[in-house]
Amino acid sequence: MACSSLLDTLPEDQCVKGFEVALDVCGFRAIAAITEDGTTSSWAGDPSDHPRRRLTDVEGISLLVAEFDALKLVSLSRDRITKNLEPRDRLLWHPEIPSPELFFDGVLPLDEKRSSNVPITTVFFGENDGRYIRQMDSIDTHIYDWCHVDRLSFEFMDDSIQRCLGDVEYETEHSDRAPIRFPDHGSSMGHMEIDGGSGEEIESFEVQFDKGIIIGLKFNLNTNRTEFLSNGDDPFDLPRTNVTPRGKRVIGMFSQGTETGWGAKTFHNLGFISTNDEQE
Repeated sequence: MACSSLLDTLPEDQCVKGFEVALDVCGFRAIAAITEDGTTSSWAGDPSDHPRRRLTDVEGISLLVAEFDALKLVSLSRDRITKNLEPRDRLLWHPEIPSPELFFDGVLPLDEKRSSNVPITTVFFGENDGRYIRQMDSIDTHIYDWCHVDRLSFEFMDDSIQRCLGDVEYETEHSDRAPIRFPDHGSSMGHMEIDGGSGEEIESFEVQFDKGIIIGLKFNLNTNRTEFLSNGDDPFDLPRTNVTPRGKRVIGMFSQGTETGWGAKTFHNLGFISTNDEQE
């Protein structure tokens, strides 16, 4: 990675406030500098399809500590621990770090308890503004081991527009393959149709939890219609957690897996991405 080419793309009158990095369990894949006005330089390295994280501070960074394995950068830390960082500055994101004006409302809040070692995966219903939401016509789920929802697929009238959430090809050091608790039942699929062309949209959803994993999923639509996307005969009689967006318009969803045991491929957290901006 060439730091000189990275800094050459920044305005001369701006100080470097921090860095955005793309990484995996083997180390850093790419790095970009962030200036005090929020401008991001071009990337040194290839960030494609790797989770990203920001290393920044409201007061700026005066000292960086880097660790190398041979010529490979494997660790980068700042001179102090900053408290009360926003989720976009503290957590690992895939495929990109979201814009600061977006709302993220999940089953679990994106607070200090959320792991920064497992990426939060985002999916937008059309770029970053939900422009294709009126073309959505169905939602499918993959249900692992009878009751564990681990993938959401959003289908659109235009077959070239496909969005999928879950089944993340990313593992942490301590994660294992998800165990099979109900070998007699196997996996299955859930399906619901949605009339996006007529203005039907997701309004809220409800989930059930068992051992920190989402096992039940129900969508509530703005047409007073409710659809279950998990098996109705699952063995659990558990309370449901309801999730509603803070923003006026839902433009996507996000998920996060677990750091240990079940791995990043299951839903430990699930939520809405919304905005108050009107669609152009």
